[in-house]
Parts: sequence; C-alpha cells; structure tokens
Amino acid sequence: MDEILKLSDDFPDSVAIFKERTPKEVFIKLDFNAVDTRILKSGSLTVGEDVLGLFNKSLIEVMQVY
Repeated sequence: MDEILKLSDDFPDSVAIFKERTPKEVFIKLDFNAVDTRILKSGSLTVGEDVLGLFNKSLIEVMQVY
C-alpha cells in the first residue's frame, strides 16, 4: 500500500486508490502481475473477468485511501 501511495504523489491527477479485504480463498484466485517492480516492488493484482462476480460478492471491506 505504501508503494502505491508514494507513486500517487507523482500522479496528482489520480482519481482514487482503494484498499479492499477479501477472503484468502478468493485472493489466491486473482491474477498477480509483476508490474514494473522498480516502482511497485510488490507488483499488482488484477481481478479477471472470470472471477469478477466472485470477487464483488466476497468483499469484506472497501476503503478509499487516496
């Protein structure tokens, strides 16, 4: 989370950054991408179309952090 918040300082036109919580059994179904690891050392997660419904139904918490 800290990485993306630092990155957002360089892109003030960013609309919003959200943090979410989902059960582990849903989390492991998401697509992990090692996006430019010089910027986002932890990479990023993508919710694919095939798990989008499951993801949306399983959200425990959603919080806007930026």
